[in-house]
Amino acid sequence: MLYETNKNYVKKVLAYRKKQDKLRQEIEELESKKDRLKYPSFDKIFKPLFEKMKEAYGADRIDTYGPFGLCCSRSAYFMKTSKDDKEGKILGSICLVSRSDGFAIRNENETKGSYKEGTLGDMNGMNHPEIEITEATDFKWLLEFCKRK
Repeated sequence: MLYETNKNYVKKVLAYRKKQDKLRQEIEELESKKDRLKYPSFDKIFKPLFEKMKEAYGADRIDTYGPFGLCCSRSAYFMKTSKDDKEGKILGSICLVSRSDGFAIRNENETKGSYKEGTLGDMNGMNHPEIEITEATDFKWLLEFCKRK
């Protein structure tokens, strides 16, 4: 009886180790997949929208900047260049601010004055209110809001 009990124990330990090795292998494969996983690209995701805006404004290029500052803000400028003006004229612009649930639009036309001039909040654009992006934030509204006045 002792022999059979010992044999049964060894059998169960070997089965346990086999399962453990299999799980280790699966974990290694998943870790490898995780390491190859790419974070969603802001530029790739927003490019179709920006291209559509560029076309609507009659711009010939889009200049994008960011992320910058505490809010990880990103800006896009819709530019029109000419022979005389290589730098270009800004036809429209948008500043998007990173949030935990996506992005909001920074309203640079208004100031709420929550931060004193020269403070980190002020220098990071946090004195400007944010506009939440909802279903009502349609393309027509966006073009009008972003148009350079």
